[in-house]
Amino acid sequence: MERPVPPLPQEHPSIVALCLSDNTGRFLVQKRPPGRTWAGFWEFPGGKVQPGELPEKALRREAEEELGIRVGDLSLFCRQAGPAPGGWLSIAFYAADAFEGHPHPRDGQSLAWCRPDELPLRSWLPADQPLVDALAAGPWCGLTPRLDHPDPDRIAAGFTGAIAAGVGFFVIRPAPGKSWTSSEMEPVRVWARRRRVRVAFERPPGSADRGDLHLSAEAARPLVLRPVPPRIRLGVSCHDPWEIGQATRLGADYAFLGPVRETPTHPGDPGLGWERWAAWTGGAGCPVYAIGGLGPDDLGQVRRAGGFGVAAIRAFWNE
Repeated sequence: MERPVPPLPQEHPSIVALCLSDNTGRFLVQKRPPGRTWAGFWEFPGGKVQPGELPEKALRREAEEELGIRVGDLSLFCRQAGPAPGGWLSIAFYAADAFEGHPHPRDGQSLAWCRPDELPLRSWLPADQPLVDALAAGPWCGLTPRLDHPDPDRIAAGFTGAIAAGVGFFVIRPAPGKSWTSSEMEPVRVWARRRRVRVAFERPPGSADRGDLHLSAEAARPLVLRPVPPRIRLGVSCHDPWEIGQATRLGADYAFLGPVRETPTHPGDPGLGWERWAAWTGGAGCPVYAIGGLGPDDLGQVRRAGGFGVAAIRAFWNE
C-alpha cells in the first residue's frame, strides 16, 4: 500500500525572515517590542508577504522598512512552520551577507549583533529555534563510521582535525544491530561538553535516553509523532522527497539529504546531483545538510542550492 505523503511547507511563504551576517560572522537579530504578540522574544528580522508579492521582494521591502537598509543577494536558508492564532504560518529564511546602510530600529524593536554561539543564550520565537540551533552548531557536521562501542578516546582522536578546523556538530553512529545505553553514551557527551561541540546519537526513537536524537530514514518512517520533546534536538536522514516530508511532519530540527555524489560505500550510484537535491530541499521544513561524497569546500554550492550545511564521514573523520 502506498504511504500517504505528509504535509510540506507552502511554496509561497506567508512570512519571510532575514539571516543577515556581517564580515565577522555575526548575525543581526531583533527583540519584539512591547504590545506585540510574543513581546520580548528574539527573532530574525522580516515580516509578512503581501498578496501577489514575491518572497524576495517582500524581504527587501521589510529590510528597508524595519532596518533602513538595502540587502544584496539573497539565498534561501530553510523553510519552517510557526504557530499562529488559529493555525500555522509558513516561514522562509533567507541568508545575506551584503547590505547598504546602517541597520537601525524603525519599528520599536531592539537590535543586536550576535556571534553564532551567542544566539542560543536568548529567548527565541519557536519557529526560529531550529535555525538558531543550527547556526550555533555551524554549517559542518561530522559523522562517525559505524562503531561497535562509543569509545570517547577513539571519537576524540577521529575528530581532532575536524574540531581544529571549526566543525562543531557530530553524529555518533552504532554498528548495525548495536544499541547503546545512556551510561555508555555519557562519556562521549562529557567529551563534547569539554570541547564545546554538540553531539547527537543515532539510536532507536523509543529508547530511554534523553540526549539529542538522530534517526535513520528507516527508524523515522513509521512514526506519526515527534519522538522527543522540543528541548531535545531531532535530526533525520533522508534520501527522497517522501522522507523529507516525513522529517518535516515529525518536526525535525534538521535533516540530512543525499547522497549527492557517488560514494565508496555506494559504488555505481551517481547520487542525486545538485539539481534534484535543490528541488527536494525546497520541500523541507528545517535546515538541510547535504551528504554523500562532499567536503567543506562544497558549502558554497550547498547554499546556492538552498541548503544549510555539509555532513560527511570521510571529510571529517581521520583514523
